Amino acid sequence: MKKVGRPEGLIAYDSLKNFERRKIGEKNQFRIIRPRTIIYSFILGAVGVIMLYALLNRSLLDVNILRDRNPLFVQLSSGDIRNGYTIKIMNKSTSDQKYSINLEGLNDFNIRSENVSEYTETGAPIVSVQRDKLQSVKFYVSTPLLNLVDDSVDVTFTIKELESGETDIQSTTFKGPKK
Repeated sequence: MKKVGRPEGLIAYDSLKNFERRKIGEKNQFRIIRPRTIIYSFILGAVGVIMLYALLNRSLLDVNILRDRNPLFVQLSSGDIRNGYTIKIMNKSTSDQKYSINLEGLNDFNIRSENVSEYTETGAPIVSVQRDKLQSVKFYVSTPLLNLVDDSVDVTFTIKELESGETDIQSTTFKGPKK
């Protein structure tokens, strides 16, 4: 500041009150604990607690079901109606998991996949998902045309982890021809 002919301390990391104190010859005051510091500490602590709670209570399973849109349904040579679904299972746990996929809402249905070779005793397919991975599996659900009372039937997929029993329930529709 001496080079440009200005008073010393004009530009500093300081408060306006300390600047005024220096002008009248008093000593600077530095307080570490101020109301602002306490408020900021409280807000930071609250955000930390909320984030910790969310991390400890997060779901270890995330499921998304996408119904094939084109074609809406396929009529098989046997007369059955078939819909296609892509089920995406996200395993957020730290170990590989197996999930069974059950369907409710249709009578006398058949659920099959080209990528699944393992089935439960009840005929529900079992999908293996590695830890921290997303697994997409294409499923085909077919039912006789006589079982459809309307051109659209609400169905529910229940995805259940076989070891812990954690479940995720997703609803979608089963489409058929207009009646």
